[in-house]
Amino acid sequence: MVHMLRPVKQGLDLKVHNMYQIPCERSKVYMGQTEKYIEAKYKKHKKHIHLDQSEKSTVAEHNKKTRHSINSKST
Repeated sequence: MVHMLRPVKQGLDLKVHNMYQIPCERSKVYMGQTEKYIEAKYKKHKKHIHLDQSEKSTVAEHNKKTRHSINSKST
């Protein structure tokens, strides 16, 4: 029976996964998941849009392709 039990720390996923959504002006919604604080992740998306770094954020990529902006009133 002892061989069937794993050590306590092995294989446990203790990271918090926060789900969030960012609506754009065209009623589309980006759904995301992060291990960071949601506010920090939102700010990073906005920064990548501002700096035109679409390769670093799918939200920035969407903005670049469609010119839709984040609907910050809904976030």
